[in-house]
Amino acid sequence: MNSARPNILLLITDQQSWKMMGCAGNNYVKTPNLDRLAAGGVRFENCFCSDPVCIPSRTSLLTGRMPGEFGERGNYLENYHFSPDDLCNALGNLMKNAGYEALYGGKVHVNDALHPANTGYEYFCPDEREILAEACVEQLSAKHEKPFFMVGSFINPHDICYQAICAFPDDNNKWLIDKSPVEIANLTRYLREAEELEKSGRWKEVYPPLPDNFEIQQDEPPAINEHISLRPFKVNARKQWGELEWRRHRYIYCRLTEQVDREIGMVLDALDKNNLSGNTLVVFTADHGDHDSSHRLEHKTIFYREAYQVPFIMRWPGKIPAGIVDRNHVIINGLDVAATCCAVAGAVKSGKMHGRNVLELFDRNNTVSWRNDVYLENECGFAVAGKDYLYALYMDGEAANNEQLYDLVNDPGQTRNAASDPEQQKILNYCRERLVDCQTLFYGGRRREKEIGH
Repeated sequence: MNSARPNILLLITDQQSWKMMGCAGNNYVKTPNLDRLAAGGVRFENCFCSDPVCIPSRTSLLTGRMPGEFGERGNYLENYHFSPDDLCNALGNLMKNAGYEALYGGKVHVNDALHPANTGYEYFCPDEREILAEACVEQLSAKHEKPFFMVGSFINPHDICYQAICAFPDDNNKWLIDKSPVEIANLTRYLREAEELEKSGRWKEVYPPLPDNFEIQQDEPPAINEHISLRPFKVNARKQWGELEWRRHRYIYCRLTEQVDREIGMVLDALDKNNLSGNTLVVFTADHGDHDSSHRLEHKTIFYREAYQVPFIMRWPGKIPAGIVDRNHVIINGLDVAATCCAVAGAVKSGKMHGRNVLELFDRNNTVSWRNDVYLENECGFAVAGKDYLYALYMDGEAANNEQLYDLVNDPGQTRNAASDPEQQKILNYCRERLVDCQTLFYGGRRREKEIGH
């Protein structure tokens, strides 16, 4: 194998918010394997996903582009469209063409055209849990004639989605319950564990407390209520769950995160055992987070930090400093992961890929000018996200409060809209123009000018 270029291992979890790691300061979840990965590399606190829901975020990760460029910003598989050029320039094909062995195992959840088997990868395992971890170990134990680019896409802590779905079954979600026996069984195991804690009265000591931003935002945009009204179980959880139910939700979310941490640990152990760690760039991230009881919400999609801010860790011994926490630079994983992998592999990326090579931040000989914020989108609207502010423009619902500005320094929980504050007008006007500039970059012209009101 050519050792001049490193192997690249991309580990993805599903629905893991950036706070859901011990190394991120969460005392209610134990993630020793992600913690040791962070101890050996750099953990970025300000990493955001392109779109905080499954299919669009994964589409972005597999292409290095915004999901809206393919005609969709939500979980509607049939609406995505890809040209032959789009597929040729998907990340798997770019890595394969650069001389890498492209391997993909685990959750896919994208339009069939973009399936890893169609875009340059050997799809080696459809399982999303421990069997996937075992399959990754087998791949890492095998002989490779080329450097490998391997994706391990794990499902958890996504099983937390089924807690509210099962608590409020109806004709709209019964089909989902019926087709998800593995997910339900996994969730049930932790529900029974929770029942025992509640019977003993220990839950008040063990369950994570409600977050500071538990209550509904005082001037919540109508688009949020309109969005969750499409899923009655979300409405019912918001209205009917009390402290016990929400804290139970948080407890099980922690346990599911610990489960996937154990699976990732198996993969990291295999790297060490096969003497691959020193020549492997490991990148860890998640497709999106979970609202985790903030604003009385579960699931994802809304432009609240719990959903759009995700973990991001990079480790490459000798090339990336160890044990560093970066709180200054803003990363967008859907664009930057692909750009970084292409740079490391020497792959020629498409001119439509606008991500940044994160490794530039570790080049001591290069003074890097880095972005202050990134553009995000979802099925409800668009956003500009920086480490100190979030500007969101919701396109659904009534006009009132659709334009939201959050001062994340003084209001990290996003409890009120600061768009009308006189001292915030400068950043508000900047974000308005920044949104237009980003949409011009990704979509050409100013075709969304009418939509965003400028």
